[in-house]
Amino acid sequence: MSGRVKASFEAMLTGNALEKSAAVVGNGPIDGRYGRMIDQFPIVVRFNNYQIDPPRTGERTTYWCVNAWEDVRGDHTTHIAVSPFTAEEDGGRVAKWAERWSVDVYAAERDWAAKARALKPKPSTGLLFLLACHELRVPVVAFGFDGLERGHHWDEHHKHDHPPEAEALRALTSIAFVR
Repeated sequence: MSGRVKASFEAMLTGNALEKSAAVVGNGPIDGRYGRMIDQFPIVVRFNNYQIDPPRTGERTTYWCVNAWEDVRGDHTTHIAVSPFTAEEDGGRVAKWAERWSVDVYAAERDWAAKARALKPKPSTGLLFLLACHELRVPVVAFGFDGLERGHHWDEHHKHDHPPEAEALRALTSIAFVR
């Protein structure tokens, strides 16, 4: 089976799939034992090379949101893959990644990265996903988003060079953040 890009990320967000509130679980530290709360949401979204820490992050995953960079492994293939990046971006990066890992990916029709760059120069995958939810009025609760200041919850040394991320996240006023 060969992976392919499907349309559309936006339809997945606004269609029946996310008509109820979703837990959006970032890879940042979660300062509490929210696992059970997260698992009670009808939809749970996780990012890239996410790792599960059941007491903090829960165990369920419905949507796997990917940036399709080469370092993102295709080992979460039991979930529906979505990407806030367009299929054409970076020379067809999403399509190449989908084919490499034999994963169907619902890619974005709108250029969320260009829109996010008004908030910060190098937006994370999580910021793009939350920006799309904010703009499309999709109700979500976000866990594990600290502006990329403290690294990933499984590796505190894995930090991103994105200082304005926290400011950009604060601009998304319709998103409920759990710290």
